[in-house]
Amino acid sequence: MGTGYFRFFACVTIILLLSACSPANLVQFTTPPPLNVTLSGTLYKPEGQGPFPAIVALHGYGGILDYQDEWVQSLKESGFVTLMVDSYCGRGYYCPGQNRSRILPLMENPMIVSPEMRAADASAALGYLQAQPFVDPDRIGVLGWSGGATAALIATKDSKVFKAAVGFSDKLGVGFHLLGRQDVFDHFRICFHEKRRVVGRGNAAALLRARTCSGCTMTLTGSDLESVRSAAADEVVFCPDCGAILVRTEESGI
Repeated sequence: MGTGYFRFFACVTIILLLSACSPANLVQFTTPPPLNVTLSGTLYKPEGQGPFPAIVALHGYGGILDYQDEWVQSLKESGFVTLMVDSYCGRGYYCPGQNRSRILPLMENPMIVSPEMRAADASAALGYLQAQPFVDPDRIGVLGWSGGATAALIATKDSKVFKAAVGFSDKLGVGFHLLGRQDVFDHFRICFHEKRRVVGRGNAAALLRARTCSGCTMTLTGSDLESVRSAAADEVVFCPDCGAILVRTEESGI
């Protein structure tokens, strides 16, 4: 991915509703009517039974590229189930391993497989993920590159189920933040936990990393640390300094 890419981050809603390392598997799902296209996707699942948060990943105009595979591998390693959708092969345009000259017409005319069609692909992938017992249906987001970014935003607008969206594009406008993979992962984690405002005090969420609140940089010690450490996984806990809802991950150090 070139350094000129802009990243777009947006939580779908301000208040969300309650919400052995497996190899990648090729799966199939069908887009809703009137399209009714059977697509394939590569499913990446973390080790364990879950339920895990999940991400629908949408490639750009150039199809699935190596750097996108690296991203979804990183998502898996960070505890996300990820479904990389192939929007071209099922439509008979280009399949992995074929001569890439077949993809040139799709890059020259993106409307052959339009953003709206690809948003329907995302919805079909969403339905597939919701049906998996190892996926938390209340924590599903969508990630897209280039034309996939546009499709991700359309899918987010059309669906109240996607809890977060991240798009990578140099054509979405100005004012976007140049951030790295960790920022993307953190964004998803925070958006997925915003649902806890429903049972909290209306506070913003903040990551707890290395025992330190990302909202105010307070490092938890003593009884404050012990209180968070002893709390149940689904219990809402607050930073004793800034009052943020603490999002606990494997990097929290507790």
